[in-house]
Amino acid sequence: MEVLSALRYWKYVAVMLLVMAAVTYYNVHVDGLIKDAVGKAVMERDGQWREQEAAAIAKAKADATAQEAAQRASLEAKNKDLERRLKDAKTIHDRDVANARAGNLKLRFSTTLCTGPSNVPGAAGPRPEAPATTIDLPPEITANLYSLADSADEVEEQLQGCWDKIESYVHPPMKGTP
Repeated sequence: MEVLSALRYWKYVAVMLLVMAAVTYYNVHVDGLIKDAVGKAVMERDGQWREQEAAAIAKAKADATAQEAAQRASLEAKNKDLERRLKDAKTIHDRDVANARAGNLKLRFSTTLCTGPSNVPGAAGPRPEAPATTIDLPPEITANLYSLADSADEVEEQLQGCWDKIESYVHPPMKGTP
């Protein structure tokens, strides 16, 4: 009977080994299925996240392009306005200088501003006891003064144009505004 019980013993051991192999196979198979399912879920979640991120990036690019277009349009409008103002200033300048040279525009000058020392014989200018009078400046001097004033106006217009451009960078126009 010993042989029979030894055979039974080995039979039980073999059955136990087969059960353990089956359980191990089952666990490995189930772990593989779980890993596959988790991998698919992660890929699906990552795919959705990537789609959301791609949509957000596309929206940000579209907003930036619209903002850039609005700023470019604003700068173009400011440039056209500056060119118009400079052209108008040049027209006024040319007209003023031509009128001054022709003697149509006259600047008056008070002689009280030209007082010279009264104790020097033959000194230029009226004496303090002389009545205040005004005289016309010569046309060439008048034209030069108008030219200087108009040049200053042109510089002022250019400065205003620069300031407008700086303002458009510091405070860019919002979407939908010119």
